[in-house]
This record gives sequence, C-alpha cells and structure tokens, in this order.
Amino acid sequence: MANFVVLLAMLISVSFSTPSYEVKSIPNPRMKNQWCSDVAHIFNPPEKAELESILANIHKTTGAEVALVTLPSIGNRIPKDYAVELFHYWKVGQKDKNNGLLILLVVDQRRIEMETGYGLEGPLPDVTLSRIQRYDIIPSLKAGHVVEGFAKGLRKIEQLLQTESSSLLRVPQPLSPLPSTDKQFESSLKNVAIVLVGLTSALIFFSLIQLLVVLSFKDPLWRYRKLNKNFGFLFFWQAASLIMPFSWFFWSTNFHWSSVFIGLAMAVLWFLLGRAIRDNIGQTFRSQSRVCPYCKTQMILQNDISEKRFEKPQEIIEEKIGSIDYDIWVCPQDHVRKDSYAGKNFYRYSTCASCHALARKLIRDEVIEKATFTNPGNGIRHFQCIACSQVSSEKYVLSPEFSSFSDSDVVSSETGSSFGGGSSGGGGAGSSY
Repeated sequence: MANFVVLLAMLISVSFSTPSYEVKSIPNPRMKNQWCSDVAHIFNPPEKAELESILANIHKTTGAEVALVTLPSIGNRIPKDYAVELFHYWKVGQKDKNNGLLILLVVDQRRIEMETGYGLEGPLPDVTLSRIQRYDIIPSLKAGHVVEGFAKGLRKIEQLLQTESSSLLRVPQPLSPLPSTDKQFESSLKNVAIVLVGLTSALIFFSLIQLLVVLSFKDPLWRYRKLNKNFGFLFFWQAASLIMPFSWFFWSTNFHWSSVFIGLAMAVLWFLLGRAIRDNIGQTFRSQSRVCPYCKTQMILQNDISEKRFEKPQEIIEEKIGSIDYDIWVCPQDHVRKDSYAGKNFYRYSTCASCHALARKLIRDEVIEKATFTNPGNGIRHFQCIACSQVSSEKYVLSPEFSSFSDSDVVSSETGSSFGGGSSGGGGAGSSY
C-alpha cells in the first residue's frame, strides 16, 4: 500500500511540474555499462540492481539488447512515436541482427510502449508483448508493485528469447531427398518456359493490337498522342522484353552464362526495337501533312522563327522553358492549326490560374508539421508563374510515414549511441494502466 501511495504521489507531482523530455536529453545507460535509464526515479538502488541483473543476463544468454526507460513526462508527444525515435537514436540491438527491444514507461500518461527490431519480431510478436503487458506488468503496476511487474515481464521475455536461441542451436535433421530425376527436372523447366513464352507472345499480340488501334485514328495529332501514352503499345512491348530473358533461360535448360547473356541481349534488342518503332512512327504522325478543315487545302508547317507570329506570349514562353512544344500549320488562306505536344520539361511545371500558361514552377516547399508514425503532417508549396510572375501557394497533407524522422535525424554510433547499431522494425505493443 505504501508503494502505491508513493507511485500515486509521483504521478500527481509530475503531471503538474515535470517538463517534457527530448530524446537527445535522455541519458544513455550503455555509457555506464547499464541497460536501464530511470529518469523518473521510480526504482531505488537495490530494485534497479535487480532489473539490471535480468537485462544483463538477457544480453549474455541470447545476445539481445533490451533497454528499459522510465520518463515522468514526454509532454504532448505520442508514446509510440517517442519510443520509435528513441530506439533509432540509441540504435538498440546488434546491427547485423536487429535484435533490440526498447521498453518505455511514461508516468504521467500511464503508458507502456515496447518497440522491437526486425530480429525479435519472431520470438516477440506484437500479440505476445501485449499479453506480457496485460498479464504480467500492468496488474503489478496497478497494485503499486512496479519493480515486481517489470521483473516478471522481463523474465517472461528472457524465457521466450532463450527458447528461441536454443531452437536455433539444434542440429536440423537431414531431409530425405525428393524423388526426382534429370528428365523430370528438365521437363519442369520446359513447362515453365512454355508458360513464359506464352505470356511473352500474348504481350506482343496485345502490343500489336494497341498499334492497330492507334492507326485507326484519322487525325495525325491523335495518333501521335495515343502512341505516346504510358500504357498501351509500349507498355506491353516493354513487359515482353522483361520476361524474354527468363523464357530463354528456362527453355535452354542449360545453366551457363551464355544462355543468360543471350536472353538479356534479346531483351535489350527487343526493348530498343519497340522504342524505335514508337519514336519513328510517332515522328511520322507528327510531321504528316494536315488538311485545312475550312478550305480543304494542304497546310504548311511553320519553322521555329515564322511560327512565333502565330503564338501568344504565354505560348512563346512555354516553348522557351520546354513545358509545351507547338507545331503551327498554315494553309494558303491563312487558316491556322495549332498542335501542342508535351515538352521535355512538361512535368516540371503546372498550369497558372491567372494566365493559364503551363509555366507555374515550384520555388519553395515549406513543411509546417512533419508526419509522424500515426498522424499526417502538412505543408505549403509556393509557386511562381514564369509567364505572368503570379505568386501562389497551396496547402498539402503529408501522409503518415513508417518513421517520423529521416536517416539524417539519427545520430551515428560514433557521436552518441553505444548500443549495437540496430534499427526498429516497427513492431511492438503499447498499453495503458
């Protein structure tokens, strides 16, 4: 009962007086060859020594690195995000095994978070960590027996990790060989090759169908635009080129480098052939003579100099910056046809709401609130139109990310962390009490 009163008094005091702790200010226990950072001062020296003994034995017997952290407060931060950030800052776990576990207790939020590396997601899945919190740790915390709860949970974790380690040390029994012969193996490869060749043939067939669809359009401009779509003819042709080396490889049933090189060479040649067909046919469509829709006479394509007298100032700028390329056709009766094509810098610009020119360029991207593990962020993009100098801004939302910080935010082991250099796998569990 006395322990419960002490814990309750501590909870009340930190809720009113404790400042928020930043990740970089948390003492790294490994600097003192320890595993527990009791910032909230929950444990007395004998209690902390008991927990340190369990944590050290876990590392000795299993190689896993388990860090225990108690904090009086993290302000308005989300415990899950905080645990992920602290895990990456300290780099808990061995670098080659990612066998780290961070246990975080936030007193004022009455919250426990456990964050694991990829290497511990097998022996310590999320559901197992949740059960350890629910049945081993939290009941003791509610009863005021904080050390007993953590000791019980850590011993359960130690037991699971030792069981996993012992299973990995067992000598596997040799498997009986499968009854297969060289002929059966060759037949299997032939079947795979037949499927791949059939798929390649189907893709080639669809690409030719798409090409015939393009040729069905009478207007050369529409032919050109349909031919240059990302889907359609070139998509199927490229897909066929990707599958072709595998088809050749399995069909040959001869695992030599020569068969690999031949398959890759065929794929490259096929891909270049498709690209050449698209470019040459597309250029033919683009330069194909137009008929004036008014006087039915042949129109003449203007050169780069003469076409400017038929273009608006915004269109001249669009051609100059490479967002749009215009072809100007003029008939003997001075009827004008203006065909537009995507320029080499088409995707770098957007349409200006003021002058309607495709000349609006991003000049600055301002992040107002970073995205976290669970919550989206937001920002403002600032644009300026090259044609009319109009300045505009747009708000946008940053999707929640796997991690709330980038690699540049993680301090290297040479400057802070003395753990093994592990990283979080995103697994873990959290509970309130």
